[in-house]
Amino acid sequence: MAVATSNQFPINMPHSLPRLIILICVWTAVVAIHTLFIHLDSGFSFWVSFSDALIFNSLFAAIATGLWHYTSYVNPDNRSTGDLAINHLTVALVTLSIWIYLSILILKWIFGNENIYLLFLDRSVPFRVILGLLFYMTSVWVFYLVRALEKARWQSAREEKISLMLKDAELKALRSQINPHFLFNSLNSIHALTLTDPSRAGEMIINLSDLMRYSLSKQEQMVSFSEEINQVKRYLEIEKIRFSERLGVKIMVAPEAEEIQVPSMILQPLLENAVKHGIYGIEKNVSVSLDAKVTESFLEVRISNNYDTDMPVKKGTGLGLKNVKDRMSVCYHRNDLVEIHKDTDLFTVKLKIPV
Repeated sequence: MAVATSNQFPINMPHSLPRLIILICVWTAVVAIHTLFIHLDSGFSFWVSFSDALIFNSLFAAIATGLWHYTSYVNPDNRSTGDLAINHLTVALVTLSIWIYLSILILKWIFGNENIYLLFLDRSVPFRVILGLLFYMTSVWVFYLVRALEKARWQSAREEKISLMLKDAELKALRSQINPHFLFNSLNSIHALTLTDPSRAGEMIINLSDLMRYSLSKQEQMVSFSEEINQVKRYLEIEKIRFSERLGVKIMVAPEAEEIQVPSMILQPLLENAVKHGIYGIEKNVSVSLDAKVTESFLEVRISNNYDTDMPVKKGTGLGLKNVKDRMSVCYHRNDLVEIHKDTDLFTVKLKIPV
């Protein structure tokens, strides 16, 4: 029995128990119909009729097992119509000859003294040939149909597996962009503080260590929202140490939102943007707020920051927001889950995470 590889459809598939039960039921019904036909039409005893039906059909059922394997190699997709017809015609003639010869040989051995039945047996050969051809064509057609369905199912499962592998690879690539971006911003914050307050810089390094530990340990795609909030709080603690009272933070999370699964590190880039564009290079105080609530179908997360309209907007790479959009698209196969609103002095990003 051939074993399927990751790139090749299995040549011979194992017979499952349900399929075996179906085959037994089908051939049992054929034997019963065959027995009744001979018994009622020819007047032979039930034993003679049953023996005739059982031997002929059991032998063909055994031959049909070989036909199952044969159809694995005679693939209609890879053969011309003429080549396919010649192959099956040749196999049908050989198969039917062996089938009829063995069946008659066994029955003559069992009923050697039943002259009337033996005469019936010889005269019924043409009819049995036609019946055998019908059995052969039906069996081959069913086998090809089953294989086509199995192949379609196998291809669908393989494509789904490949899709998941590509999705995982894409998410890892996106995550690999987050860590350097986040680390770069955090180290800038620590550098600035070492010039003014070295002792607090040490506190920031400890917080940064906790942040990096989270980003390295949470490599899985989904985490609870409460874990993400804790990560956000660590990051904001670092920035609050640097900017002190100039940075105000307000976080409101509905209790029912805490256990909802979200993509790991999905909030970090948005908070970095809020701090960077709200406070860097600007003298006025800035308030960053995060509000999370659960609606009927989504966990809605709204991150806002005010900014000074009189100051030029600090230009960035746009990597953070783009990364969030890309990851949401990959995770949920939708492009409408990130909304951006810019009012007179308030910048807001809204995430809609399907529950």
